Amino acid sequence: MKPAQPILFHGFKLSGHSHRAELMLHLLDLPFTFREVDLAGGEQNGAAFRKLNPLGTVPVLEDGGVVVPDSVAILAYLAARYDESGAWLPSEPAQF
Repeated sequence: MKPAQPILFHGFKLSGHSHRAELMLHLLDLPFTFREVDLAGGEQNGAAFRKLNPLGTVPVLEDGGVVVPDSVAILAYLAARYDESGAWLPSEPAQF
């Protein structure tokens, strides 16, 4: 399954947390738009970004009306929502 419209991914290219979430988008072959957050300029502390993530950290994923902050949460969300094979998120806890 693919999203109806491209996912919007807010990140920072030099962030390892952004990198791992972006990698999952590529591995699942999902259409997305990367939006660079100006961390040096303090964009993450502005009201608009804080609406997306009150902690002011990257990455943040927007998928339709769903907003997912935090790279690990993004990985779990993408696997649960878009990985039809079930390879990335086992259904049985013992498989973790």
